[in-house]
Amino acid sequence: MTAQLLAVILGGLLALVGSLSAMLIQGRQQRALAQDERLWTRRAETYVAVLQYQGSVMLEDYRGAGPTSEWAIRNELTAKVAAFATDAVRELWQQSALASLNLNEYVEEDWPQWMAADGAERHELEDEMEKDETYRRFRQASVDAGRRLAEQVRAELSANRRGWSPLQR
Repeated sequence: MTAQLLAVILGGLLALVGSLSAMLIQGRQQRALAQDERLWTRRAETYVAVLQYQGSVMLEDYRGAGPTSEWAIRNELTAKVAAFATDAVRELWQQSALASLNLNEYVEEDWPQWMAADGAERHELEDEMEKDETYRRFRQASVDAGRRLAEQVRAELSANRRGWSPLQR
């Protein structure tokens, strides 16, 4: 009877150890998944901000005029991009900011009256500007750069949701 009792106790202990081991492994996996989820969420939030702020002030080397609030946003967003964005998104974000800068500089130099106009006058000027080949080229370059950035963001967030690794750069 003692041998049977020892066998039952040993069997119970082995089952307990096996159960605890499985729980520990499962807990580690769940923590890793939760960490991946937090990182994916931070990347997604960063990408939304990148899409929201594509203006010329966001250009990393830009030293021109801009509202104080945009400088603060750029500094914070640049840090988030460095931490969470892929190199592809960072590069496309900078290309979009450069295209915006080129368009803005052209409008300021060749269409300064647009800056002072408002309402109907601004719409009339925009109709005239659309006849300007150089303006259309700069505007289209800015639109295309923003579109490429948005496509890259959508592709990464979609693919990453299915199998993202925080080590991807």
